Amino acid sequence: MRVIGKRTFRLQVTNYNPSWGDAAGILISNISDLKIWAKELGERKLLSEKMKSERFAWVDSDAPGLKYSGFGLEKIFDWVGHPGAIFGYNSQLWYNPIKKITVILTTNSMEGYPTEQVIGEIINILTPYK
Repeated sequence: MRVIGKRTFRLQVTNYNPSWGDAAGILISNISDLKIWAKELGERKLLSEKMKSERFAWVDSDAPGLKYSGFGLEKIFDWVGHPGAIFGYNSQLWYNPIKKITVILTTNSMEGYPTEQVIGEIINILTPYK
């Protein structure tokens, strides 16, 4: 919803085309494909040992348990994933290779990034860390 003055408008973003986002919007997929990719991301079976060492060279962040890689990946404790956000679209894809759990969240929203607001809570419920 968007409020302008005293009027509230609903914005339908389902049919917006994300191609303007270049690499951020060029990949369009579905939940079934994302589930396959999430598992591969966590189990790393398709990459050579050299590619694995490059792709998963984690760099610490200021947040406890959060690490980054140069290939658009993040690691939160045992979870490996990728958050994606461009105007109108917001997603989170995470896999826990120890527990074999996949979490995929997608939204069409022009109001902030709703999946970012809930992914930490979901991960904490599934695998609580102290």
